[in-house]
Parts: sequence; structure tokens; C-alpha cells
Amino acid sequence: MKVLLQDLGTLRFVSADGDWTASATEAFDFGQVVHPLDYALGNGLQNVRAVIKSSDSRYDLELPPVHLTV
Repeated sequence: MKVLLQDLGTLRFVSADGDWTASATEAFDFGQVVHPLDYALGNGLQNVRAVIKSSDSRYDLELPPVHLTV
């Protein structure tokens, strides 16, 4: 299982170097659902959501976008 951060406009994921990638395989694994949200808040990102990817895509979970405010 991987916990990713996805931009809703481009559907790209945050990679380990802080760039964006179209590949969930190359995306950074935040490990826990709260971590990508912390990352988004700390970097001023909007229009993003946490995504939980399973080894079997039938069990993938796309969480609803969260409106982050300081």
C-alpha cells in the first residue's frame, strides 16, 4: 500500500524530489494519510487529495479533496 498526494487538475502525483509525476509507481509514498495533507498545507498546495494505492487497483481509494487553510 502507498499513500500518495495527487493534484486534481493534472492528476499527477508528488514525487520524492518534490516534482510531479504521472506515474503512481514513481510517486512519493507518504506512508500515512495525514502526511500528504501536512505536505500540502506546508507547501501551500490547493486542489489536491490523498490517494491510497493498493497492489490490487480494485482496492485503491481516492479521498475527497480537503480545503486546507492556515
